[in-house]
Amino acid sequence: MKVTTEKPEPGVATLTVELPPEDFTTAVDKALTRIAGRTSVPGFRRGKAPRNLVRRQVGEAAVNEEAINHLVPESYDKAVQELGLSPIERPKLSLVQADPGEPLIFTATVALRPEVTLGEYSSVEIEPEVIDVSDEAVDRVIAQLRESRATWEPKDGTVGADDMIIADIVMDLESDPESGNRRTERNGSEIIIGKNGFPPGFDSGVDGMSVGDTRKFAVIWPAVPRTAENGETEVAPREALFTVTVHELRYQSLPVVDDEFVKSVSEGQFETRDDLLADIRARLTVESLRNARSRTENKVVDAAIAGATFEIPARLIELEAHYLEDEERESFARRRMTIERYLQLTGQTQESWHAQLHEAAERQIKARTLLDAIVEREGLVVDTSEVDREVAETAASYPTDAARVRKELNSADSRRRISTSILRHKAIEKLVGYVGGYPEPTTVTSSELSDGQSHSEVEETPSE
Repeated sequence: MKVTTEKPEPGVATLTVELPPEDFTTAVDKALTRIAGRTSVPGFRRGKAPRNLVRRQVGEAAVNEEAINHLVPESYDKAVQELGLSPIERPKLSLVQADPGEPLIFTATVALRPEVTLGEYSSVEIEPEVIDVSDEAVDRVIAQLRESRATWEPKDGTVGADDMIIADIVMDLESDPESGNRRTERNGSEIIIGKNGFPPGFDSGVDGMSVGDTRKFAVIWPAVPRTAENGETEVAPREALFTVTVHELRYQSLPVVDDEFVKSVSEGQFETRDDLLADIRARLTVESLRNARSRTENKVVDAAIAGATFEIPARLIELEAHYLEDEERESFARRRMTIERYLQLTGQTQESWHAQLHEAAERQIKARTLLDAIVEREGLVVDTSEVDREVAETAASYPTDAARVRKELNSADSRRRISTSILRHKAIEKLVGYVGGYPEPTTVTSSELSDGQSHSEVEETPSE
């Protein structure tokens, strides 16, 4: 058997396999035996008819086809083993020559497992992350806490910034000429000026109105992708005509940050403003540190990717992109939103969204390939106890269904996936170590970080 290999594109191999005539002759003999065993010839028991009668009954072409259908896949598998290739899917086979007495020649084109040539990943450099929770970040949390306990009180005068109006709204949105404008009516809507989701121009349109006033005004609805008559995607703004009648006007009354406020938001855990501020700062630091560690990991992986050379079949990237698309569609479906609606709201097109998925898919494949290669280069290993610990911790997070989760995670496939995940994270930790380690906080003491779970009602938002 002679085999030559070409690479028509990255990550794809085309094998040209040539088999000597005697191999084809042997394959034909075996094919004829198999056919005779399942063919009935008048006057003979099945499998006992002379081979020439069987050949005459089924035809020469059927015998040759049977031989080729067995010989070609078997020869392909042998060629792959001899060359040490790692295909990720079945090949596309094409018969080049199969004439009696001549060598049998076929080609096999197949996508291969991604390959990487590692760069000098131990000397990569990244911009270090700085953990520094600002006073402004703490103030924003205090503002959120005050807003969460604010009340809306009746207001005299006219509509201004941050006020709430209770109003009837009629909106006529410009549509295509055939279907006409699209009308939406909402009665008794609570609308906060500056935080209502209406397009720019709405807030200024109601500015200065008083209770009992009715006002009409037009705003330009932001451009969103639409399909034109010729099937192409076009982006065009539309006019929206609003009719607003104000029934009530209110202002937001924010509580004073005094001792009573502190006791309320901390459920009695803290007595003074300083105690609350220290708790908020510690929690923001923990969250900021967590995010900084994640960004550091992404940075070192991206830096190592940039210094490496990859061979990835385009087909694999497409499959990964389709997988990511399915995940996003399922995620939006759980939130009762379609991808099409999401694209409209964000001003994206199908093309730009698919380009983002394609880019993300390629990055994920490169990251996995890179980390697996580093695991092998560094000789990293994972022992059974590490997998057991991961299984136990994951199962514990499902207290009402821990037994079932533990059983599923202890299957051979699941344990193999967990082991791979642990090894890849060890590779990331190696990369982080080469750039000096993970970032450390600079504005909070270790005792504050280890203080445990906070009791103040504040979302853990990282500082900017």
